[in-house]
Amino acid sequence: IVFPAVRFMAETAKILSPEKIVIDPNPNGGCTLADSITAEEVHRLRDKYPDHTFVCYINTTAAVKAACDVCVTSSNVYTIVENIPNDKIYFLPDKLMGQNVQNALGNKKQIVLYEGSCYVHEEFTTGEIDTLRQTYPDLSVLAHPECTQEVIQRADIVGSTSQMVNYVKKHEKEKRPFLLLTECGISSRLQVEHPHLNLVGSCMLCRYMKSNSLELIRNSLKNPQNPIEIDPAIQEKARACVNAMFSYS
Repeated sequence: IVFPAVRFMAETAKILSPEKIVIDPNPNGGCTLADSITAEEVHRLRDKYPDHTFVCYINTTAAVKAACDVCVTSSNVYTIVENIPNDKIYFLPDKLMGQNVQNALGNKKQIVLYEGSCYVHEEFTTGEIDTLRQTYPDLSVLAHPECTQEVIQRADIVGSTSQMVNYVKKHEKEKRPFLLLTECGISSRLQVEHPHLNLVGSCMLCRYMKSNSLELIRNSLKNPQNPIEIDPAIQEKARACVNAMFSYS
């Protein structure tokens, strides 16, 4: 598997397919969110919050997943946190996503939040939304759960990137303008696949995702190097964390 993304994604592919060779061609495969917490920090927090179920966003390293109880994605986070039988949750590393889950669930869960964030999504502001709504009264605003609470409250739809894509495709015949508050790759893909779509406003580029290139992918195919390697003990625990996600969802 050649996985042109960021490293934590390639690691997750290796966790789920340990028998395969997984290559990450990205020389800058970091992520401000995934890099904001270490497994050592999770273990320290578990000592401090022994009664909490530790929930990690998929944007984490294999070692961090191995130290947590269950993994979530942006499309299933609300369902999984609600389905966990424990009322005490420690959510990491994305504080903004955790706040949005907390707001959605109200008093159903006691959620403690870590202080990590995605530098791409925290840059979106309500000012951009308000300005574009004045220009386009029938604007549909779609926001990713990693955005701030203020942005989420102004949005019409809150969902993962796949949920955004599906919503736009479902409503494309309505000819209305869409504002997608997430990384630029989604808007670019939609514009190519559906050139008639009216996508307005600006997106945010992730410097890590945009470190990928066709040349790097070609080189990885011609001369595979530096495969993803994960300690077997960590890989087993990380897979249990991911499998718990499938169970709760």
